[in-house]
This record gives sequence, C-alpha cells and structure tokens, in this order.
Amino acid sequence: MTVEGSIVVISPPDLLINVTCTVQNPASSSSTTASVKALCAANTPAQASSLSYCQAKKLILLLVLGVLITGTVAVHIMPGKLLKQD
Repeated sequence: MTVEGSIVVISPPDLLINVTCTVQNPASSSSTTASVKALCAANTPAQASSLSYCQAKKLILLLVLGVLITGTVAVHIMPGKLLKQD
C-alpha cells in the first residue's frame, strides 16, 4: 500500500485489510471502516448491455448506405436491363 497525496494505492496482497476513512473539519469529524476486497469488487465496471452511440451511428449509416445502393440499382441499372430484354 502506498500513499500519493490524498490517493491510496492498494495492490493485490493488501486486499484482505480493512481501511478506515476519516473526514474532519472544524465543526465535526466522521469515520467509516470498509473491507478493501469489498470496495474493489463493488467498483468493477459492468459490461454495457445496450449499443453505444458510435455503434448505433455505424448501424444507421450502414442501413442508409444499403438503402441508397438499393435505390441506385432499382432506378439506374434495372431499367436498362429491362429495355435490353424487349
């Protein structure tokens, strides 16, 4: 465990210790004790279940591109092929 200013860095061998945080000001003080292992387990990032903004934007752009390509084929390429068949 190392202290860097007001930040405490706790490495894996120290996960079994308890930490006491104390806050003081001229009018009062308060302290609480917590298990480092429980604190670290509570702060693990959860996987996002929904699409991010960038992923949704990519999907919408792909959909628009697909519609534009389909429209171009339907308007410009298919009529030319139909005329050649006649």
